[in-house]
Amino acid sequence: MADQVRTLRGQLRDAERAEQADKAISILAELCKLEPNDLRSRQKLASYLSRTDQLAEARVHLQQCANGYAMEGFLNKAIQVVKELIQLNPADEVALRGLQGLYARRQRGRTSAGPIPNFEMPPGGRELWGNHPIEVDFEDSSTAVDGDDEPSYPPTLVPRPADSISTSPAFPDDPDQREATGSRRTLQPLVGTERDLGELIASASVEARRESSDQFGQPALRDIPLFSRVPDEALDLIAQRAVEKDFEPGDTLFHQGDWESNLWLILHGRLEVKRRTTEGQELTLARLGPGAPLGEMSIFNDSPRTASAHALTHLKCYRLRRSDLQEIWQQFPKIRDLLLREYRLRHLRNLVDHAPVMKAIPKAMRRGVAMLFKVREVAAGTLLLDGSGKAGGIFGVLGGRVRAEMRSEAGDFRMLAVMSQGAIFGGEEPVLGERLGLRYITAGRASILRLPEDVYLRLLEEHPSLHAYIERVAIQRRRLAQEIITAQDLFHG
Repeated sequence: MADQVRTLRGQLRDAERAEQADKAISILAELCKLEPNDLRSRQKLASYLSRTDQLAEARVHLQQCANGYAMEGFLNKAIQVVKELIQLNPADEVALRGLQGLYARRQRGRTSAGPIPNFEMPPGGRELWGNHPIEVDFEDSSTAVDGDDEPSYPPTLVPRPADSISTSPAFPDDPDQREATGSRRTLQPLVGTERDLGELIASASVEARRESSDQFGQPALRDIPLFSRVPDEALDLIAQRAVEKDFEPGDTLFHQGDWESNLWLILHGRLEVKRRTTEGQELTLARLGPGAPLGEMSIFNDSPRTASAHALTHLKCYRLRRSDLQEIWQQFPKIRDLLLREYRLRHLRNLVDHAPVMKAIPKAMRRGVAMLFKVREVAAGTLLLDGSGKAGGIFGVLGGRVRAEMRSEAGDFRMLAVMSQGAIFGGEEPVLGERLGLRYITAGRASILRLPEDVYLRLLEEHPSLHAYIERVAIQRRRLAQEIITAQDLFHG
């Protein structure tokens, strides 16, 4: 058999060099029969099948590969294969649940995830891949999102000694503390590790189930999920700083566009969060009840409120100012991590449900498409795209703000706009055949998304509505950029 395998592999190399896809498929299928535990050949076979639109067969082989890698303990490889499945069909709920479970297993440091529920078993089944694989519940696994080795809620939060508390401002990007971040400032290169957005989405689904559960009565601070495992010393500080506020039905906690940075904790009653679009449409983003936090976006984001909050019933809340929280988490830094996690999850849910680019994708596929994004935390003043280099996909703003600039005929860069959550940029070349010549710089700390180029190009091909949306936005931006530069020249002239 070894000689036969060597012969087939030589024939496969010849077929690949000659770009003979059908012949390569036939050879790979024979190799998979001879060596059923050769997952690399099976994965390559699935790739050829998907390229030739034999998607049902490709899906079976990818499921078998993912299961094989998972049962061998290679979770990273299993995750990559499941992401290929989601690329084939972003509405594949079986693959989405499987990916969520694999992320959860990886976060918990499990070396084996066992077979993935509802996935095809590799040829040979349990006899070949293990008689006693570990069975796990893939749907109800919690997932950490703020560190590779940290649980979502740390078991203890140890206060810092007083002499270790930093005197530097906790918010260097505050308008009254930061330097100007215009084009004269030395720009920082784009650094830092990209992470799979799917890890955040897996956690968001758990959080959504938690927040949707009914709660009766008025919770104490200890009963609020955000602070459920915070030590008593930290809760005492929070209670000392919190101000209790009452609202009647129809009252407004804050308006869209307000510059205020308070964290609200709902003690009793329910409220509704709404956003008005530029077209005048009013969107309901969330309805929140006892125990839910609200307003954490303003704690980490130097920008006005992006939505309004109105009381639906008699409402009792705690209000915490950002300066109070800053003082608290200087002693208990993990509280900042918990709030940052909540901030990211809120942004993520808004992105999947309401971002204009997501509305160009069928609703059933939006969560799957979001799973394919990468996310990176970026410092203020970071050059994301310089307008001349290759974008490497399409970028988006998950949190924070990004400045769009263009070089004028005089050679200086002019600011055109400041983009916020849900905005996309950098993906115009595949649809227009040219770059717009814009550069993009973070206007404060930001969470930046990137959809890798191969995934982006495939989505453009498979979803004409997405192609049309990107093209329309790119044409509008090209026209507006020239008009703004011309108007600025006239104004200064």
